[in-house]
Amino acid sequence: MDGLMPIIEIQGQLENEFIRIVPLEEKHLEGLLKIRNEKSTRDNLTNPNIFVLEQSKKWFSGLKNDGSKLYLAIENSNDELLGYIRCDEWDKLNNSIRFGCDIASEHRNKGLATQSCNLVLHYFFEKLNLNRVWLLVLASNTIGIKLDKRLGLKIEGVQRQAIFRNGTYHDYVMMSILKSEFYKIRKKSKRSQER
Repeated sequence: MDGLMPIIEIQGQLENEFIRIVPLEEKHLEGLLKIRNEKSTRDNLTNPNIFVLEQSKKWFSGLKNDGSKLYLAIENSNDELLGYIRCDEWDKLNNSIRFGCDIASEHRNKGLATQSCNLVLHYFFEKLNLNRVWLLVLASNTIGIKLDKRLGLKIEGVQRQAIFRNGTYHDYVMMSILKSEFYKIRKKSKRSQER
């Protein structure tokens, strides 16, 4: 149950005036599937297969016992699921985690991914004391890369032709942000707001 501790701690901590981030619960699974199975989402994931509710319930049941993964729901004040944050490869020895964010297509281009990722990054560095947060993004996902750069993530390298999609190989870009970089960006942002 070691992996569930941070989920319990999250309640009430990750929110702003527009969104709140809560532990993923079984009640979120249908909405998660809708987002996950959207073509625009699937096209940018490692596994583009369509999932059904029964598979998701089985996956969710196994997730409870996996301390290396953390899944979070992004909701508005009406408890509507706007998106989700997926975290895996949580390396507790080396204080790093891989994360990603998917927003429902009808809620995109409203700044929700930026807000959600900033809240989660702050939580990772401040509460979990992680040193490094990283991700993999398809090179063709220019919107995702632009968001990640805006958040302060830096490109570390490229896994060449790592993903086979629609008859073509695509590069996977590895990006990360360190705790020191995150705080430097926040400090710089606070100074510019004070001016």
